This record gives sequence, C-alpha cells and structure tokens, in this order.
Amino acid sequence: MHEEGINVKRELNLSSKDLKHYYEEAGRIYQKVKKEFPRSGAAQSIAYIIDSVRIRKEPRTKSKILKRVKAGTLVKILDRSDRKVAISNMYAYWYKVKLISGLEGWVYGFYLRATY
Repeated sequence: MHEEGINVKRELNLSSKDLKHYYEEAGRIYQKVKKEFPRSGAAQSIAYIIDSVRIRKEPRTKSKILKRVKAGTLVKILDRSDRKVAISNMYAYWYKVKLISGLEGWVYGFYLRATY
C-alpha cells in the first residue's frame, strides 16, 4: 500500500508546502511509535485516510457509523477482514483501525494508504 509522494499530493489535494508538512508530521508520529514499540510491527501499521470516510462498528456497509473522519487522518491498523469485498467498482479488505482518540472501528481498505 506504499504510495509515492506525488500520489499523496494528488489524493489529499495538498500543495507542495503542505505535503512537506504532512510528511514531517507523519515522520514524527512514526518515530514516536518506533520508540515506544521498538520490537513490534506497530510502526508498519500506520496509515492515512485518503477521503472523507465513515468509521463503522462492523466490517460492512450497513453497520452503525461510529464517526466520520476527514482525508489525511492518521490511523493505526489493528486487523483485516478475512476476505475482500466488492463495493461498487471497488474490491478491497475491510481494516479495523484505531484513531488517536482511541476510537476503534472498521474502514473499507480502498480509502487507506500506508504512510511507510
């Protein structure tokens, strides 16, 4: 799921200056996670939301909406559904994520990109 900077810029509609700030902030968060959890895979589980999206209680579109989050929101990936699901013309896994606030819920994988 790694994306090149040009794709992040386009997907998040960021200026070059904002993109630089985004990567600096993401780098700070990544380093903090790496320092706090040096022997875990936690650092590889940080991702960002590429579009305004709903965080759901269960991994399905009819599930209760827990919160709406904006593009650029950083999340920690906790789990993945067993199989891919087709929604409209998309085909992806559902991912259980955790927000910085501590809220946990499910996001359709099409809307996630790994930061590193």
